[in-house]
Amino acid sequence: MESSRAFWWVKVKGSGSSIMIYEEELAKTKNAYNILEIAKTKTCLEVPIHMLKLFEREKDSHEGQAVRNSLSVHHVRGGNDDLDPLYVSYPDECPDASSSAQVSLSDIIKMQEKIEQKIEEENAKAQEKVTQKIEEENAKAQEKVMQTLVPLCQQAFELVPASSSSWDADWHAKVCAHYGIWGCIILSQTHPETHTWFCQQCPEEYFGFCVSEHIYHKKQSQGASALGIDIADPSNGLPLLKHFEVLYQDGDMTLFPCAATNLQGPNTITVKILIALDLHRTPLQWVYSKADIRKKPDQEWCVHSVEPVQKGRELIYPQKLMQLGELHGKVIQISPRPFMRSLYMQARMAHRQHSEFPNPDKELD
Repeated sequence: MESSRAFWWVKVKGSGSSIMIYEEELAKTKNAYNILEIAKTKTCLEVPIHMLKLFEREKDSHEGQAVRNSLSVHHVRGGNDDLDPLYVSYPDECPDASSSAQVSLSDIIKMQEKIEQKIEEENAKAQEKVTQKIEEENAKAQEKVMQTLVPLCQQAFELVPASSSSWDADWHAKVCAHYGIWGCIILSQTHPETHTWFCQQCPEEYFGFCVSEHIYHKKQSQGASALGIDIADPSNGLPLLKHFEVLYQDGDMTLFPCAATNLQGPNTITVKILIALDLHRTPLQWVYSKADIRKKPDQEWCVHSVEPVQKGRELIYPQKLMQLGELHGKVIQISPRPFMRSLYMQARMAHRQHSEFPNPDKELD
């Protein structure tokens, strides 16, 4: 039964190195005679073709077991590597081959150098083809591995909407000290007057004006560790209004990095506030009960904007119910910069939850 072969290693009598002969170099007949023809050409051998014999290995040439010229190359055994090549032999007394009496020593040396150079060139070409083929096969194998690994990695590391959250006074103090703010990092920039007023009004039975959110969720610490994210580092936290924390944990809101202008410092990042379209008319709420921190409070605890308005010679503070849509698209700066990997993973989750959010894999460098 024929075996499919792409190349054969061949050594010619009198040469120091083996050469590689590819199947596409052979004539249509693809028999042993064709191998002799190519070997003769590549090594510049002067011996007539009819005096050459092909053997499956060099030791066979001493026993006279030559391969039939008409034998299909796919029935020829041997020649799989340069350590055990096929062997081309010819008679020692061949007039055209034993030219020591007819040519000078310098001619023999030049001929040998020419043969060796030709063999080196052919071997270099052969090695290049082999290397290219290996690289192509490795690329295909890597692509198959990635097709398998990516879903597994996503399952292991991707953030999922939070089912619960808890109050940690030490963590809250640590994060607030890190960012130098004891309130909401969003409202303190988008509505500073409202932020200041509410910070002074929060009753004891509620969680204060803000809590400290874990950007990469605390309950997914194993995935965070694999990604090089320290869950307990304040750079993995943000001081947020409790309502913002719930939205952010569930992927209904994201803080998406964008082009920066007038940065507060070199370790500052500019982000755009994005809120799911179906929540734009939802009133913003500013306190949550300590009895059930995931439960939304009564309507009376909704945020009302208290920014002053000039009326004549005096400032008045009209109160207007604030809806989440008013914050959508606004830009804030965060300094020092939080973990970018944490922001990236949260943005991926938000995009999966709401397709209108940008895909960080496409829109972030």
